[in-house]
Amino acid sequence: MEKPIPIEVIYCPICTFPIEYCEYSETFNECKKWLAINHPEAYPDLAEDFAKIRNGETIPEEEKKPASKPKKVRIAEKKQIVVSVLKRGSTKNITKVEGLKEFGINLKDTAKLFRKTFASGCAVVEESIEIQGELVDEIIEKILSEFPSVKEDDIMISDTHKTKKVNKGQKK
Repeated sequence: MEKPIPIEVIYCPICTFPIEYCEYSETFNECKKWLAINHPEAYPDLAEDFAKIRNGETIPEEEKKPASKPKKVRIAEKKQIVVSVLKRGSTKNITKVEGLKEFGINLKDTAKLFRKTFASGCAVVEESIEIQGELVDEIIEKILSEFPSVKEDDIMISDTHKTKKVNKGQKK
């Protein structure tokens, strides 16, 4: 059995690609000058250009249009308020209301309203409001009555009971 002969790959010193791939580099016009002198057989289609380069003539550079980036299409997402229940421990629940800010509702004032209405602890956490207790139906009714910009279709109830991690013994 004969040993396979390794293929010798010639690299362009301008773009550092193998000479077969110079045409894909950004510096192909500069590579043409080197290819015309050292390896004109690599691109037989450009024989006329290579002859001009060897004679010292200049070839007109092709105008390259800058590659246009694909436009990012923004899909207008429907504004939505998500009301969900989180488990805290084994018996305690927290109701989380997200998306009020999208409707231009002040979270701090709304948390204060919920605190007074439901007589329970309420806090603004990041972009949402967390209320102690499972008050999904009451919260939806209160949002619809207090904020006329919010329609019933804009409110979604998330039925997954997630567990909220509480760091016990952590000092503030």
